[in-house]
Amino acid sequence: MQKKHLYCLILLWLILASSSILFVMNYDFTPTPLPKKTALKSSSYQLYVFLHPYCPCSKATLHELEELLNKIKKSTYSTVKTKIIFFKSGQDTKNWEKGTLWKNVHQLNNVEVIIDSNGGLSKHYQAKTSGETMLFDKKGHRLFDGGITISRGHEGDNPGKEYIYRLVTQEKTNRIDSPVFGCPLFGKTK
Repeated sequence: MQKKHLYCLILLWLILASSSILFVMNYDFTPTPLPKKTALKSSSYQLYVFLHPYCPCSKATLHELEELLNKIKKSTYSTVKTKIIFFKSGQDTKNWEKGTLWKNVHQLNNVEVIIDSNGGLSKHYQAKTSGETMLFDKKGHRLFDGGITISRGHEGDNPGKEYIYRLVTQEKTNRIDSPVFGCPLFGKTK
């Protein structure tokens, strides 16, 4: 009888452990749907990166962004104006957005950092997720809207970063969708 209870407990533990792993994997690999937007005309490509200052996933986005910008700089004469847009709700205290991620952003070269008070820019461009990255051509047409990490908080080769590189260097490429993995801009971070 005791062996039967032990087997039942082991089986129950395996079911709970498996369910927990599946839940985490589902969260890690579930993207946010991507809407369409346009930007102002410019003399160069424009790259917008929307971040929630306390999303732990965004550290990987910044690392991938730095690699992407360095790769573009080394291989093309095209310029990319990069804007990192930090979400800040109206209820947040003064300098709330200026945490570790803010300090990391200021170590990047040639990026403009914008505080998005009350989420006005995020709403205008319909950005919903920290790490959402948009590339616009010189006419302001959206060429890309997606993520530049392979999954939530993970660095490494990924289709979004490669697609942006190919667009800016004017290599032929097929249109891809690259899911965004990160915390919601308009809500609590995980």
